[in-house]
Amino acid sequence: MNSAENPSKLNIGDDIKAIIRTYKTPFYLYHEKVLSDICGRTREMLPGIGLCFAMKAAPVLTGVMDRYADRLEVCSPGEFEICVRAGIAPEKILVSGVNKSPESVQRFLECAGEKARYTIESERHLQLLEEGAKAADLKLHCYIRLSSGNQFGVDTEVFWKVLNAIEASQYLTFAGVHFFSGTQKAGNRIEKELCMLSEFGAEIEKRIGRKAELEYGPGLSIFYFETGKTETPEETLQSLSDSVRISGIRDSFSGITFEYGRFLAARSADYYSAVADLKETEGTPYAILEGGIHQVAYYGSMSGMKIPHLEAINIAGQAEIGGNAGITDDTEIPDDIDSEGETREYVLAGSLCSVNDILARSANLPVLSIGDVIRFPLAGAYALTEVPALFLSRDLPAILLQSRSGEVRVLRRHMETNQINDGSASF
Repeated sequence: MNSAENPSKLNIGDDIKAIIRTYKTPFYLYHEKVLSDICGRTREMLPGIGLCFAMKAAPVLTGVMDRYADRLEVCSPGEFEICVRAGIAPEKILVSGVNKSPESVQRFLECAGEKARYTIESERHLQLLEEGAKAADLKLHCYIRLSSGNQFGVDTEVFWKVLNAIEASQYLTFAGVHFFSGTQKAGNRIEKELCMLSEFGAEIEKRIGRKAELEYGPGLSIFYFETGKTETPEETLQSLSDSVRISGIRDSFSGITFEYGRFLAARSADYYSAVADLKETEGTPYAILEGGIHQVAYYGSMSGMKIPHLEAINIAGQAEIGGNAGITDDTEIPDDIDSEGETREYVLAGSLCSVNDILARSANLPVLSIGDVIRFPLAGAYALTEVPALFLSRDLPAILLQSRSGEVRVLRRHMETNQINDGSASF
């Protein structure tokens, strides 16, 4: 079925075979129920702590996460425009990011005004926000980002300088501290950070006579690969809850919001790509997939040396190259291959003309046929965006969303990139 003929919405419950029949691979399939469940569990295990979604993890989920998050963190003018088009209430937006310009600040203030919150990551940001607020006659709520020793935020010396300037300003109000030091962090590191921030919050209260708010990104880990540590969401959240209790962070701030991206989004989507070709070179079986490193990426994959959790879906009677070619509503698609049957160890390679386009170097899978589909789970965060999407002018995969009721709708159809790479094209 041609993608242009696909219905934009389809209620098929959990039947992945029907989705494969209807929508041409490769595609991402997001599940709203997974998102709502993990958000609900997070709130249960961390009562009284707000939930912020770092939309850079999966900007396509901005409209969906508006239903489950208290706040969305925006890190660029482009992400801000996504929020505007999605109708996100300005009071739910935290405008972050290291590169704020006079033009971007003007746009932020035009659309969100003093209802949004803004981070200050440098003395220049302080100047830009104050000048913008003065010109618009606004009073902005500002978070000062405390650096963890990298290019983000300011050190403690500059922090106090900026805080004093805000306290003296007619146009800026000090709302709180923003702190994020990275992703895939262990529990002991998070505990140390919370203890440090607890002391820092007490010092702020001592200096200005009131408690500040805290926006903190714990950077919780997701374990993508078959080997190594595993941890359930409940175990991760319990560890975070224990760190909150031990640190005494609740006593140091008037309000606390934790910022999550990967932890909320990663489990919510799977990536599906069909086998386009099969061959054996010097005794090594290769499966060439429609997609590759230009469509899906895992944090720490090391060029396919680490094997993500994979599933093969057998498509009977498929003999044409390309995802789903020849599949119709009448095509019989049997159950997934029996894991106790014959298997082979494949190199899963993508469609790019690059020796680096390897998704897995030793994937033990049931014997594959051209047209079979490989499911890559844990693909909901960054896997879609941290890729060389324009390389070789390959098409972008479709993005689908399955609602809690089972309805599937298209968030993005397959898109060509050749026009973007065409130097003779005009836009």
